[in-house]
Amino acid sequence: MSVDDRILIESKIENALTSYLQLLDDSSSSLWHGRASLAAMAWLAAVTLNTHDNQQLQSLVSRAQGHFLDLIRALEITEAWPEGYNYWIQNRGMIISLAASAYINGLDNAKHKDRIQALLRRTGLWHIYATRPDNRIENLGDEGSRVDLKDETRRVIDLIGQMTRDPVFSGYSQYLQQLHGTASYYAGYRWGIRLFNDPTLSNPAFAAPGNAAEKGAANLTFLNAQLPRAELFGRGGMNQAYIRSDWSPSATFISFRAGHTFTHHGHYDAGHFTLFKGAPLAINSSVYGDYAGSNRLNYSIRTVAKNSLLILRPNEKVQPNRFFQHNVADGGQRIILPTGSAVQNVSDWVKNLDSGNYFAGGRINHFSTVEGEYTYISSDLTQAYNTPVRDEGGRGGKVRKVERDLLYLDNEDRLLIYDRIESTSPAYTKKWLLHTVNRPQVSREEVLKGQATNGISETSDPVVFVRNDPGHLRIDRIYPEDAKIRLVGGPDYQFYVESDGDDTILDGENFSSGASFQPWFDVGMWRIEIQPGAPRVRDEFLIALSPSLNNPRHDAPESLSIEGVKAKGIDTGQSIVVFAETLSHGEIKINTRQPSVQKKLRRLYVLGLPAGMHVQVASRDGMKTYAINSSGVLAAVVGADIVQIVLKW
Repeated sequence: MSVDDRILIESKIENALTSYLQLLDDSSSSLWHGRASLAAMAWLAAVTLNTHDNQQLQSLVSRAQGHFLDLIRALEITEAWPEGYNYWIQNRGMIISLAASAYINGLDNAKHKDRIQALLRRTGLWHIYATRPDNRIENLGDEGSRVDLKDETRRVIDLIGQMTRDPVFSGYSQYLQQLHGTASYYAGYRWGIRLFNDPTLSNPAFAAPGNAAEKGAANLTFLNAQLPRAELFGRGGMNQAYIRSDWSPSATFISFRAGHTFTHHGHYDAGHFTLFKGAPLAINSSVYGDYAGSNRLNYSIRTVAKNSLLILRPNEKVQPNRFFQHNVADGGQRIILPTGSAVQNVSDWVKNLDSGNYFAGGRINHFSTVEGEYTYISSDLTQAYNTPVRDEGGRGGKVRKVERDLLYLDNEDRLLIYDRIESTSPAYTKKWLLHTVNRPQVSREEVLKGQATNGISETSDPVVFVRNDPGHLRIDRIYPEDAKIRLVGGPDYQFYVESDGDDTILDGENFSSGASFQPWFDVGMWRIEIQPGAPRVRDEFLIALSPSLNNPRHDAPESLSIEGVKAKGIDTGQSIVVFAETLSHGEIKINTRQPSVQKKLRRLYVLGLPAGMHVQVASRDGMKTYAINSSGVLAAVVGADIVQIVLKW
């Protein structure tokens, strides 16, 4: 180009960079939102400029690089995008990936190259792990249409594959091509496939026998030999986990989150899990419609819309700003940034984590997985709620402890959830939630309000069946033993909330105004509420979820009798599981049942023991010594016909 053209172009780029930096140096834009895009665009502008012997330009480029590297720090904390997948892929993913590419390829001495490549690989893997067996992304935060993986995802994956040289991304790109054809790239920039898709990077497993290409239907079966079945993203920050039985279309898929608050498009969902088997069975019932509508503010962003835990405190103050015209005490977690955020940088977020705005939420204590055997997650959700340390309403808190453990038993395709809640008053009702697309089936139910098909019902029966063809889910309530199970749903109760935080009188509201029913949501009509039968300060929930295809399961788990330790346990017939909380002196006795199905061996899991401790497991077959792993898990094998096991240390 001519000298005059170059001068004109560089002048325009410099002016753009100056404008970006003015916005970035201001305090109004937020880090896991618009500031991320601004930082990426500033760096893309800066890296093109010729700064030779120009100190003013060097200063601009240095400032731009500082903002970009702070964005990299932010993404390292989350690895997933807390606004939701749609906000990432529509607004952030491509521009951030391009900026990372510009850093890696545009500098002679890119000293953070390895770090950024490793981060891009983690972020790319998040796309893959969040993909459900029905070829869409599991909803997270304020979601939108591109969870269908059309138009936007493939070019980001292609760019990440180009930078990391990992054939996993080439295979996923081929999968997206098979899933959506030409629509895997949006028509307006379909030319970009020549720029971003590297034909020299291939994944031979994608074309191997038995995979998606042979069957003619897009799926991720080729990943069975390439990726583990469980992964945790953003450990210590986002804490977003995914677990699956395998990578086939018939797989069980589980998601779980126990992280902090980052942005106003995130939800108050510490402890939330979902479960998919053939179809969505335990769902996220949030539907992102009118941003300031009553559905979003009073239901969809809240814990009541998730598969988590409520602690109802009558008239708990939940009015974080002027958009909340009425006090709606849903019983959930603290609402901190519902309608706007202005996190300036990572240091600003860290400063406000345990003070100031108090972004603290769920924390992961342990994440342990053994391929083909189990995945164990131990989390502490306490800080997400109003506690004596931090109460948004200034009333001394409603909980002292909220903990949730998950154990997925791969060999029997069963998920166990063990919760401990200690409230500040026995009068605060505790609820264990699970949302469903269709009406769950229970026995001996009593209608409390409305009708059976449109209202609130209750049963003391411990078993619930959920069906969403071809998927089935059996739910066994093991503890509390005196619990009642309520079904809430139907057209007039789909978004029902006990607004006053008191369910002794069922006078709640159905917050449907502003709701969206677009096909990219798992629109749920019902929820299950499990709550203790009597008021107590402390309660423990132990729930077994058993998914299946085509027909419901009838292999009912039972509670265990345990001596010598404060613990709760379950006997599935195939596995003996003990969640231990406090150890006494040196011995645990576990009394089991004879399994109905004849097996030679059963698996024993004891969770919550001190890491590194050595334990002797004594049974009729003799005594063996095991070491507790770093996540506090004892995993052993015992005879199937043994009815008492003794642990000594």
